[in-house]
Amino acid sequence: MTLHRYRNWFVGLSARERVLVTGLGALLLLMLLWFALVMPLTDFRSAARAAHATALEDRAEADALLTRLGGSGAGAIAAEDVAAVFAEAGLQPRVEPADGGLSVRLEAVRADVLFNLLGRIEGEGGMIVAGADITANDDATLSARLQLRGGGA
Repeated sequence: MTLHRYRNWFVGLSARERVLVTGLGALLLLMLLWFALVMPLTDFRSAARAAHATALEDRAEADALLTRLGGSGAGAIAAEDVAAVFAEAGLQPRVEPADGGLSVRLEAVRADVLFNLLGRIEGEGGMIVAGADITANDDATLSARLQLRGGGA
């Protein structure tokens, strides 16, 4: 059917039928706009808010851990302090003295948490990550073997 045939069909309707068909068309247009535009945008916005909240929580954890690490003194790293810092982040490290520093082993840690923590420890915590052996696990986490040294070492 062409546009001309639809126009003739619409004109052939009674006034009451035209009002009902026009209302139904408007309702259909509103539903289409709602499901095609409004709902995806609100879903995107709530997902962005959740991601932002998670990032703020990770940042707060890292700040608290760095504050605790900063109290151990420059150049000397206490194994108990490092173990406690990683444990406060929800990680279960094995910390052992090794070659003038510490060896830290983590079995399952999210990548964003690990790299955020390591970057901030190295940048602000007075420690150096002298070596890192990081491998991916099957469950989207990482296993890491880290060598930490004091900032003066």
